[in-house]
Amino acid sequence: MLLSFLVVVLIVGGMVLALVGRRYKTSRVLPVASVRPRHWVPIWRTKAHFRPPGYSLNLVGICSISAGGLLLLVKYLVVR
Repeated sequence: MLLSFLVVVLIVGGMVLALVGRRYKTSRVLPVASVRPRHWVPIWRTKAHFRPPGYSLNLVGICSISAGGLLLLVKYLVVR
């Protein structure tokens, strides 16, 4: 129960932080759903795409979503 709550908090909280971080984007940022691989940029190279608080919010949001996804995998593959 507690693990499920933590997964939901991490994933939803990460989505909120990443979307709030995108409010601080500059004109160099691509749309959210870019499906062209030549437009994919590693997260550590996106600092120039955001104004100061946006990069941190986006980075923490993406890390939180990733942690929630990994915890979800652990929950369903290991803990039963």
